[in-house]
Amino acid sequence: MNYLLMPGRHIITTVHQQASIEFLIEKHSIDEVVFVITSANQANSRYNPFDYGTRLLGVDRFTQSLKKKYPDLTYKIFGVPHYHTTMDKFVQYLVKEVYDQTDGELHLHPDNCFIETRNKEMNHEF
Repeated sequence: MNYLLMPGRHIITTVHQQASIEFLIEKHSIDEVVFVITSANQANSRYNPFDYGTRLLGVDRFTQSLKKKYPDLTYKIFGVPHYHTTMDKFVQYLVKEVYDQTDGELHLHPDNCFIETRNKEMNHEF
C-alpha cells in the first residue's frame, strides 16, 4: 500500500494542494492519504486561529472532492500536539505519532510513503 503524508496546520486548503495531491496520487499510485493536523492542541492564536475540530472538518470536506475523483482512495486524519523540536526530528515525531495513534498498525517509512508539504526541508528529511 502506498501512502501520501500531508502534514500541516490545515487552516485552509487550496486548489494548489488539490492539484498536487491528484498529481501524486496518479504518479505514485497512492492508496491512502494521511493528513496530520499539527499543533492540534492550539487554537485562537496568530498561527492557529481555528481549533482542531474546525480544521478537522475542513480537511474532511476537502477530501470529498478527492473521493469523487478517486473512489477507491481512503484517508485518515490525525491531530498531533504542538511540539518544540528541530526540523530534522519533526517528521520522525509525526511518523511516531501516527504509529502510536494507530496502535502500531500504520507504520510510515520512505518505502511506502511520500510526503507533500510546502516545507521542502521536511520533504528531504523523510
